Amino acid sequence: MIAEYGYIYMDEVINLSGKTKKWKVCNKKSTEILGLVKWSGNWRQYCFYPFQSTVFSKGCLADIIDFIEMEMDKWRATK
Repeated sequence: MIAEYGYIYMDEVINLSGKTKKWKVCNKKSTEILGLVKWSGNWRQYCFYPFQSTVFSKGCLADIIDFIEMEMDKWRATK
């Protein structure tokens, strides 16, 4: 587990190709995967890719934003 929040956690996905990392966003209670955080070449930043039929509260979205900002800061530090 990479990051843990109130209702969700992020876990790194083993990436066999590519330079950037990927994380699955999971429900803490059910461990169901809700989506992925991965690099978007079009946006030149990490973005959240929710899975179909998932619903998020503003608190969960804020946690995802916090995680993306933290990872973007790490990525910028390597440039």
